[in-house]
Amino acid sequence: MSLFEDIFDSGERRVIGMSRRIIEYAIEANMLLEKMIAGEDNVAEIKIIERSADKEVFMITNSIVGGAIAPNIIDDMLLFINKEDDIIDNIFNLSRELKRYRCKKRSMASIIRKSMEESAKLNDRSLSLLLKMHKTDLVWRINKLMLDIELIEEDGDVIKDSMFSLAYKTDMNFKDFYHMMEVGHIADDILDSCRDSSNMLMSIMSSIIS
Repeated sequence: MSLFEDIFDSGERRVIGMSRRIIEYAIEANMLLEKMIAGEDNVAEIKIIERSADKEVFMITNSIVGGAIAPNIIDDMLLFINKEDDIIDNIFNLSRELKRYRCKKRSMASIIRKSMEESAKLNDRSLSLLLKMHKTDLVWRINKLMLDIELIEEDGDVIKDSMFSLAYKTDMNFKDFYHMMEVGHIADDILDSCRDSSNMLMSIMSSIIS
């Protein structure tokens, strides 16, 4: 019997297994986001994935509150699922913002595109690590993956701060300024949600084995 089987009862294993699908949806959505940044219009496809994830979240939430897991970790598990859902919601929100507006200055539009390309690559790395967290049965390994995700999130902060600094020091119209700030915030929210999800998963593991 693996360590994962030792510390989780069948209901908790099932819920964690179900939540893995949310991350798989997020990876699919981020792939479409990358294509959109490159020039495709994939907002509708990302919306379909976002709705599918919402259905998954609804089913998982019902399992949690329906008594599938230990009462002492219900709140943490609900927060964990909501944080995972936030990842996809923010990917969808970013796709909508990128479709709605494009900066008038080509130089600004180019900077935003390059920044979003870098952010999407960070999303991919973070989501891949988060998926590995779901699949491993070793607590030390989960902790290591969580720390790696936190480092990626810090790289995302650098991109965000660079965009914000440029927005404040550059003479641009209000719409361009607002757009640059908005995409910077949402891109950062995606990585924040990845980090928060990994932290919650580690917290759940710690609560069960303590």
